[in-house]
Amino acid sequence: MIGALWWEGEHSPWSPNFDAQPLSEKVVGTTSGPVFTGARLFHDKGCLNCHLIQSFGGRRGPDLTYIADTLTRDNLVIRIVNGGTNMPAFGPSLKPGELDALVAFLETRKRPLRLNPVALPALRIAATFFLLINLLGGTYVFLNRHRFFDRDRNVDNDVPTVRKLRIEVVTLPWLFLTTLLVILLISLWRD
Repeated sequence: MIGALWWEGEHSPWSPNFDAQPLSEKVVGTTSGPVFTGARLFHDKGCLNCHLIQSFGGRRGPDLTYIADTLTRDNLVIRIVNGGTNMPAFGPSLKPGELDALVAFLETRKRPLRLNPVALPALRIAATFFLLINLLGGTYVFLNRHRFFDRDRNVDNDVPTVRKLRIEVVTLPWLFLTTLLVILLISLWRD
């Protein structure tokens, strides 16, 4: 009977997880700086015993995976210092640098940005259209570059340095813009 109650208490969501492991570098997102220090403090001060971060930690308190979407920096400071419903106040046990590091870590807990699925088809069409216009316009400018970049439009300047400059002036920005558009298109069409 006592063993069954102990097991139930150990595995119930209302019981803190005293065996919570420190968060991995993948979950934290960095290996140094105040965010990393805050993640380490999140474990060392016992926050991870009650709170979940990406399914790691305890279930007694709320899941803090996306807490920065809900609370501002000031709200996080107030909650940590003063505590809350069933949460102890950590103000007396934290140094100012530790509080700043904890808040820096919690401010990184946001949902990744996602495009509105309703607008995605229109964005795909617009980006594809813009890429086609860029390719056609870039080809036209490149083929007629002597008309746009020579001093005398009726005479083709065959000086090699000027010709090289004309090609660099036209081709490099066009290739850069085309590469960005292709990357954008791949990311839009992949979703």
